Amino acid sequence: MNAQEPLRSTPSPQPGPSVSCFVLLLCVALHVLIPKAGFKLDEVPVTVADMLFGILLPLALIALLSMRLGGLLKKTKTALFLAMAYFGLRTLGMSWNGETLARLVALSVYPFVLFALVKIVRSREHVDLFVRVVGVCVLAVLLYGLAQRAFGEAAVLVRGITANWSDAADPDFLAAKSNLFAQTGQLKLTSTYQNGNVLGVNLLLWFPVASLGLRRSARYLVFPVFLAVIGLTGSRSAWVGALVLFAVWLQTRPMSRKKRLFWAAVVVSATLLFVFYSSLGQLRVQDNLDEVVSWSGRLHGAAIIWMDTVRSSFSDLLLGIHPPEESYAYEMLYLSIYETYGVIGLLLWSLPFAFSLCAFFRYRQYPVVSAAFVGIFTWMVVSVAEGAFWLPPTSFNVWAAMGLGWCALISGRGQRAPSGAQFPFWVAAAPKCAQI
Repeated sequence: MNAQEPLRSTPSPQPGPSVSCFVLLLCVALHVLIPKAGFKLDEVPVTVADMLFGILLPLALIALLSMRLGGLLKKTKTALFLAMAYFGLRTLGMSWNGETLARLVALSVYPFVLFALVKIVRSREHVDLFVRVVGVCVLAVLLYGLAQRAFGEAAVLVRGITANWSDAADPDFLAAKSNLFAQTGQLKLTSTYQNGNVLGVNLLLWFPVASLGLRRSARYLVFPVFLAVIGLTGSRSAWVGALVLFAVWLQTRPMSRKKRLFWAAVVVSATLLFVFYSSLGQLRVQDNLDEVVSWSGRLHGAAIIWMDTVRSSFSDLLLGIHPPEESYAYEMLYLSIYETYGVIGLLLWSLPFAFSLCAFFRYRQYPVVSAAFVGIFTWMVVSVAEGAFWLPPTSFNVWAAMGLGWCALISGRGQRAPSGAQFPFWVAAAPKCAQI
């Protein structure tokens, strides 16, 4: 696909969403809004969102086999199919445990949502509907998080809905999920995600798209709320991600040099004030300087992987140097894929993202496409030192955001923001004179 080549198979608008479209819409909404709703079966989460996704899997498989695509979307489909097959075969050959299952689902099951979206979401109106629903769900997650902090976790908890039924049986379940600041006993803000890091990463991924589903009057209020919730997660990776997201806007939005410098100064000043003068910022940086410098021990794991790489055989480099249960890089996504699945696995995993981001960047002058690019790009930067991909619902949401970006592309180049919503000021946009 090049700048002059028309996108193939541009579908004509349908009268309205089909039943399968509504089911998929509900599935995406549940993964964004209440991803932990459900229970555990032998420590394996069984969520309402995943059970609904299971209903769509046969349709997604049919979509994978039957779609006739062109350009970069065809390359994305082929690369992702090869990756899913490779990861599935390699994972099934490993010793079976909870972590193995998590990897299998993240790498070989959740990607089916991309094919389901491209198959089912067939018009600009359908894309607008998904964007609006994602916007409402993200807004609800933000407001629930603020209520959680204002009234206490127990006061707003709905067992089995806002938290897993089995987990919530323990009053201290949030503290047991790496959410506790040992120095103060304070909990990270988790909203409906049960983990501050997972909440922060998923908000970074979805907020660019979600903002398009909000009216202008609401957007100026929700953006500060988004930043406040990101700050309260206590997740340093989410803090860095917020800066990356803003930097993308700062570099791509057409503006004068003086205005660019002004916004850069505002961001730098606000960041320094938060980090060094807020109690939470001091707790996460000043009181834990050694932990920050070592990336919370991640650099030690990276050093072990490097030494084992030097000593490994060529076949181990290609296929993986450590099994999942011996992982030293669980919290560093790229190194985690490399050490478990080798260079082949890392390459196969990277290709769908490379093809998709290339297409999204090329057509970034269109709101939904650009928003998908910003969210996925920010998540990929954060994932250098963040392993939330292995924890539901992150992987599902990553592939869903990618699929929604492709839907916006193939449903019409003239894709506009939903009614009442305009391109937000911080999302990457090309100049008005950009050509496609």
